[in-house]
Amino acid sequence: MPLRPGTPRDNRMLPVRDRNRAARRTSDLDQLRPWDNMVAWFLVQLSVPTEIGYGHTLDERTGRPGDVFLTSSDCSWCEVSEHTGQVWEAGPTPLWAAVENAHRRWHELDEPGWGRFGLTVTRDRQ
Repeated sequence: MPLRPGTPRDNRMLPVRDRNRAARRTSDLDQLRPWDNMVAWFLVQLSVPTEIGYGHTLDERTGRPGDVFLTSSDCSWCEVSEHTGQVWEAGPTPLWAAVENAHRRWHELDEPGWGRFGLTVTRDRQ
């Protein structure tokens, strides 16, 4: 279930992930599947202007899920190697940086669970 509603994506509009045209760096995040921590993943979703798709690449040697990838409807994307922590990132929204920032913020807030989140609604605002 997506955390943000939206129209179904047109697969012809998904970004082409070309590592040769992407910025490359190493991530120090120890959790390379960001959707495994739903609270931090929720914070990621709040910090980016577009819906995020995610999954794994196919490991050609083993035929099993390999590196993590994220894509967005603004044609941003990133891939992260589960073995080396290498990040390839391209497009207008730095998706992996958003993941790292959300995890950092979650840790700074003493790793709150769902019970620490709330919404206050008044007549004038929310």
